[in-house]
Amino acid sequence: MPIYTNQVFPAAGEQGTGGGIIQVKYMLKTSRSLYNGGSFAEVGGLDVTITPQDSSNKLLIMSSWSMSSADGGSLPYPLFRLRRRIGSSSNSFTTLDQGDAHSNRSRGMVGTSPSSGTGSQCQAFAFNYIDAPNTTSQCTYMWEAKCYSGRYLTINGSGTHSDGNVAVAGIATMIAMEFSS
Repeated sequence: MPIYTNQVFPAAGEQGTGGGIIQVKYMLKTSRSLYNGGSFAEVGGLDVTITPQDSSNKLLIMSSWSMSSADGGSLPYPLFRLRRRIGSSSNSFTTLDQGDAHSNRSRGMVGTSPSSGTGSQCQAFAFNYIDAPNTTSQCTYMWEAKCYSGRYLTINGSGTHSDGNVAVAGIATMIAMEFSS
């Protein structure tokens, strides 16, 4: 769903010192997903593709979802990283910025500890990132997650998938916004 402007800022962006929104791509994920394991795996259905109109433009990637411990008790200590692929689907993904290496700590963009021990509690997650891919080729962004020591993590739902007033059936969104600078 591209959004183009021709009033406040021209579709090609404002020339000079200002900037403007060129286009917006939006993704909505309504299904529940379960993850486990100590290796990074794609958060399925949580990706967005955008083709920059100018190689000097930047991209604002915004993401949000709810998550919980999937086994009802063990904290999964999930770690997330954002990855980008430029060009066709045959090209590989590149991991974007991560925290500095320190001792034996896992590197990623963001990590958290959802839930306090019950599978019915969900925690909101939101993250924004500005990327400068320096290309006019298609860019696909996707999230990967891994959990501590094989523990389980649920995206968009309660960990135990039980029914009731406190059970959550959430959504996830991902937005890519191209802007001139």
